Amino acid sequence: MATLIDILLGVKLRNCGSDSANTENKSLSKVLSGTLSSAETAFSMHKYFLDFLRSKCAIIRSATYTLLTSYIKNVSHVFNEEAMKVLSSALLGTFHEKDPSCHSSMWDAFLVFSRRFPEAWSYCNIHKVVFSQFWYFLQNGCYGSKQASYPLLVQFLESIPSKAIVTEQFTYDFLHNLWAGRNLRQLSAAESLAFFTAFKQSFLWLLKVPSRNSGGDSSDDIPIKLITTILAKNVWHDYLLVSSSTNQDNNLSGSSDEATSGDYLLSHKKSLLASNTHYPTYYLQDLGKCIIEILDEISTTENHLVKVACEALLRDCLDIVHQRERLSKFQDHVEQVVSFFLSLDQLVVQKGKTWPLESLARPLVEQSLPVIKSMVSSSAELVPSFYFFLRYLFVL
Repeated sequence: MATLIDILLGVKLRNCGSDSANTENKSLSKVLSGTLSSAETAFSMHKYFLDFLRSKCAIIRSATYTLLTSYIKNVSHVFNEEAMKVLSSALLGTFHEKDPSCHSSMWDAFLVFSRRFPEAWSYCNIHKVVFSQFWYFLQNGCYGSKQASYPLLVQFLESIPSKAIVTEQFTYDFLHNLWAGRNLRQLSAAESLAFFTAFKQSFLWLLKVPSRNSGGDSSDDIPIKLITTILAKNVWHDYLLVSSSTNQDNNLSGSSDEATSGDYLLSHKKSLLASNTHYPTYYLQDLGKCIIEILDEISTTENHLVKVACEALLRDCLDIVHQRERLSKFQDHVEQVVSFFLSLDQLVVQKGKTWPLESLARPLVEQSLPVIKSMVSSSAELVPSFYFFLRYLFVL
């Protein structure tokens, strides 16, 4: 039925009427009129196909999403106020759909409906009906449709009315739930790339929200908080293979009640999960590239945010240097820092940009000198990766 509506009402209707006297056009008009009448009757008779959306059969639900998409595109006049009241919750709150075979048609219906009827948001409780379901959807890795769903996240953000976004709360909920759903044990190389592409695009989009929306929060602080608590803490710490404990401040040298005697955050017992978890090479490469591309993107328009981010990244690198003998995974952390600077050189510095040198490499060398001198004078043993790292920074 969806295909018939698309073909007859979506294509033929636009081409009909150029020659009303033409017999063929008259016949076609009758067919179109009958099809339109049947579509209107079916929509009303089946109560907007709501029962089909609730079917236990995934094939039926997917077909219904497709059918409703066709109705929205070609028979939009049937969506009266009564229909909107019923379907707004069903289509805007559709992210409870757990079968990935339905997600492509589900997304089509959601995006077409929200664009064609922006007033539909007013018919449902957006936080209870839409956001709460969507957070679970993100937390669960889109229920298995990562490659289909992640590329559409920015379109989801763009579809939401600006007044519905409580800037700081919504931004943090979105990014935290998205990050929680990456699931390393089930993340293929293609899914990893899709995830970090979506994370970068969403992060940059949300970074600009305060300039588009004014609210009760101090909106000027939101971008800085995003940089310091999301990018330079959760994301960067994941790349360094260390823990981002919620009860810690941003300084890695801070201690915790949960830490054992003499331990530092990098050797904190919570970091054992990261140390014992297998991080696929492609995951770490995609993660590092994501961080670099975010920093490089904002360097052109928000230079002060780059400085804030680099200060946080620099603190962590210096903590690794200072705490070397206390870190059980010192070489692993150093290798990650080395890889990051190599990627930074390849992706940014070699293209003629200087912010990595000015904000990261040179300050790290200067502030590491006392420790380096101490290590040399005491004949302290340097792991090969750390020795290479020092040589690389001095070359820069």
